Amino acid sequence: MKNFIIYNEATGKITGRLKAPDHYDLGELPLEAGHDLLERIADYSQMVDISSPDLSLMNDPDFVEPVDTLDDLKARAKNDIDEGAGTIRGRYITSVRGQPETYMIKEAEANEYLKASNPLASEYPMLAAEIGINGDTMAEVATMIVSKANEWRQFASVIENIRLSKKKAIDEVVNEDELTAIIADVQWPEYIE
Repeated sequence: MKNFIIYNEATGKITGRLKAPDHYDLGELPLEAGHDLLERIADYSQMVDISSPDLSLMNDPDFVEPVDTLDDLKARAKNDIDEGAGTIRGRYITSVRGQPETYMIKEAEANEYLKASNPLASEYPMLAAEIGINGDTMAEVATMIVSKANEWRQFASVIENIRLSKKKAIDEVVNEDELTAIIADVQWPEYIE
């Protein structure tokens, strides 16, 4: 894969970027009149002339726009992985103020209820609120809540494993092609209820 910038031949200003496979015939590319390409080489520290423009422009800070280093690309890819994990989690959780805390309280009450030898309903108001909705008895409600929490924990652990392992792999890449391959290989799981 090769990286190019598109520039205005008259002003030297960069007007776009392009990534193309090595085998792609750039002669078929419909560039706007007065524009041409320069290839960015792998170490990103310089650009190689494709079409013989005035190379003195290469030293003009207005012409040579900052290019992404591999570290920049890695940081962006790791952020994208985090965002992807958040997106997949967001499909299955309720994202409203106070709901995560409510779920934690309900799970704690459910676990306490199931461990108690002689539980009193008055000590478990969150469970009592669900009787007749998510179960006919306090025990049914508590069991359902613990079961759902355990299912979520298993699903969330798969997401977390993918998130962390992909970010570790990104840290270890040595070129953009390896980075592209890692990103393309991300497969988020689907939660089955």
